Formats: sequence, structure tokens, C-alpha cells
Amino acid sequence: MDKLFEIEPLLRSKYKSPGYDNKEDPMDELIYILLSKRTNLKCNQISFNNLKTHIKKWDLIKDMDTDELKNIISVGGLLERKTNDLINLCEKIFLDFQTFDLRKVFLDKDWNDNRIYNYLVNLPGIGAKSAYCVMLYSLKLPVMPADVHVIRVFNRLGLIPYDEKQHQQAQKMISNIVRGLPWSFLYSLHVNLKAHGETVCKKSMCLVENCVISSFCDFFNK
Repeated sequence: MDKLFEIEPLLRSKYKSPGYDNKEDPMDELIYILLSKRTNLKCNQISFNNLKTHIKKWDLIKDMDTDELKNIISVGGLLERKTNDLINLCEKIFLDFQTFDLRKVFLDKDWNDNRIYNYLVNLPGIGAKSAYCVMLYSLKLPVMPADVHVIRVFNRLGLIPYDEKQHQQAQKMISNIVRGLPWSFLYSLHVNLKAHGETVCKKSMCLVENCVISSFCDFFNK
């Protein structure tokens, strides 16, 4: 835990808490994340913007022809799967709540973090990391999505024994480590760890000369 408090300001100073175009609205974020699978950032942005341009209300998706929806989100991979997941996700949310205002639904006092997570992770096309991203970015809840970069850096710092191939175990352990920490700290830690993993602490090699946290790294110092 102490390492996190020591590395967070160093990472924040270097990477300036970059944005990843995540959405403030939880429904927007769910769809944005769903479209991101097997798709780079630029193509994902194009698909999402195309969808927002053609569809003014999310409830229209549940009644759309699949071929029409495919044409709108045609940039990116897994097209068939994404199309079906989009339709099924919108159908389920509307059936459950008769609204797509998920912020209003989830911030009700009857919804705690565990209940929100369990609902999200059971939506079509939404896994653990996606659920935690919605919670962190849109709902501003104190959670830590364990993407491959976060897992890699946590592992190399000696904080967890798991690597990117053991995502479920890694997510559980990271969640236990950061439990009780405030949202602002976890948001900063997450986006800056992600930037660090993308640019310096890479899977194939570590650019140690550019690493501001190498003195805390078990992988580097062993």
C-alpha cells in the first residue's frame, strides 16, 4: 500500500493524468466500452460518434434491424458479436428500469458498489474490467479496473503475484489492495499506471531510462 502513495504523485507528474475519451454518462460509457473490443482508440471513437449521430436515443437500438446497426458501427472488429450485444444490452436495461439514466438508477441509496458491479458484469458483452471502468469513470466510485497495463505494473512492483494472463485473480487482489482509498486517488493512479504501461513498462521490454518509479520496482531491482 505504501508504494502506491509513493508512486502516484511521480506518475501523475510525468503523465499528467491523460484522458482516454471515457464518457461521463454511464450508458454512453457502457456502449463506448462495448464498441472498443478488438478495436483501436481512433476506430472506436469513429464507431461511437457514428452511433450517436444516427441514434438520438439509446432506446432505439433495441428495435433496430441488425444489418442497419452493423453498417453504423462497421469500423472495428467483432462486428457480429458487438451488434448482438448492443441490442441485447439495451433490451435488458430498458426491461429492468424503463430508462437509460443509469446514474439516477445506480446512485439511489439502495444500490451499493457490489450491487452495481454485479448488475453491470451480467450485462451482455460486459466483463469485470468493463464494469469497473463504468464505475470509475462515469459513476466516480472508488474502484480500480485491472487492465493489462495496471496488472503488469502491479506485478512488477511486487504488489501482486499474478500477470496479465491471470486477470480474474489479479482484479480480485488489486481490488482488495485499494479498498478504502478515495476515488480521486484511484482515478489518478489508474490513468497514469495505464499510460506508464503503454509507454514505458511494456510487456516486451521496460524502458528503464524513462521510468520514474524504477526504485520501487521489484522486477528492476531483483
